[in-house]
Amino acid sequence: MARIRRLILGGLLFLTPLWSSAQSPDLPAVSMALSPDEVGVGSSSELTITIDNAVNSDALGNIEFTLPLPEGVRVSGPVTECGGTITVEGDGSLLRVSGGEVPASGSCEIRAIVTPSEAGPHDLSITDFSSDAGLSSVAGVTLLTPETPALGFSKRFVPDLVPLGGRSTLVYTIENQGTEDILNLSVSDLFPSGIAIATPPAVSTSCPGISITAINGTQAIEVSPEDPIPLPAGETCTLTLEVVGVTPGIHLSLSENLTARGATSNDVVSGGRAAAQLEVIDPASILDVTFTKEFLDNPIAPGAKGRLEFSITNNSTTDSITNLEFTDDLEATLSGLVATEIPTRGGRLLNANFDGATGGPVIGLEWEYLDRIENENGANQGYPTDQSGNAWNSVDFDVATSTIGPWESELVPIQAGTIDAFPGAPDLLLGIDAAPN
Repeated sequence: MARIRRLILGGLLFLTPLWSSAQSPDLPAVSMALSPDEVGVGSSSELTITIDNAVNSDALGNIEFTLPLPEGVRVSGPVTECGGTITVEGDGSLLRVSGGEVPASGSCEIRAIVTPSEAGPHDLSITDFSSDAGLSSVAGVTLLTPETPALGFSKRFVPDLVPLGGRSTLVYTIENQGTEDILNLSVSDLFPSGIAIATPPAVSTSCPGISITAINGTQAIEVSPEDPIPLPAGETCTLTLEVVGVTPGIHLSLSENLTARGATSNDVVSGGRAAAQLEVIDPASILDVTFTKEFLDNPIAPGAKGRLEFSITNNSTTDSITNLEFTDDLEATLSGLVATEIPTRGGRLLNANFDGATGGPVIGLEWEYLDRIENENGANQGYPTDQSGNAWNSVDFDVATSTIGPWESELVPIQAGTIDAFPGAPDLLLGIDAAPN
């Protein structure tokens, strides 16, 4: 019953409600659960956030909250039944939900994967859950990591991006993180609909005492104990098989919980789940491009410089390609390998030969998108000079300190007989033949 306020005016008594005749909604019940709630470092658990609106006969909207992850835990792969917007921010350190709705007299769930990178326990809590009913009470859960016996469990796709029908190698890694040997490794993994086991599956493993069931064309792998051969403390083993992308899209694959027993204590070990993502691309969206790279100076001495050349060829006879992007992890190629003297703004490179009859430049090759320099698109900063003020066509011009660059060759362009990588817009080349040499 609504509370009332008494007002006495001129001897008359008025009874007025504190809020409108519409009943305010009751707060929903918010809970959090982990499956499993104990995992090894580097393993994953599935977090489920349940919003129960059984107390209200109408839908409840404007659901908003954040889940800040504690140090050493990251969140990924969120999905929601509650509508609205769900995002992961801060490289996995924050989960944000906004604009959600839970049905009348019903419930909905939000799920995500949480992965610890260091030993716990780790407390996860939502303190700012709000909806049309107002601010709800705190919801929380604790992610545990065992000391010993303890298992780390992870997986990855190599490569993690394939064309439709393309193959990828799925690599599972199991790490005995405790001080006790481990027996009876057991886990199952049901793939999402976009991934299937290849023909042949090419299964191999270094993990002891297990039996593996993986049938080509199906979407599940089963690992079960076979022989009482332990995985020694501190040791790591792997299991690999070939899979195929059968449906375009981004497919998040989450295994079941890896379990085992301590060889001495016989204690049951909860290792956690393994998560990885495979992207399958529709052939219609794949570029017909040849992309290669070559170290032109190979080998080189430690501390010395060498040239790395990337070549991109558009094999299409009808379609042009723009906005090309790529990354290259030099550290993964060779520890300590870093890029130096590279363009920082991108643009075009021009190769222009000199016509001996007129003394002027003849553009012999098309513009190439290689690096975007200051004069691109009409910045009109003029011809380059070096640090000492020497003009670009002076015999004293120092390429290394050029105000515009870099140049494709280390020779002064006019001395080399060609203008290599002159970084100007086309109109800046006008008058170049009249410049003194």
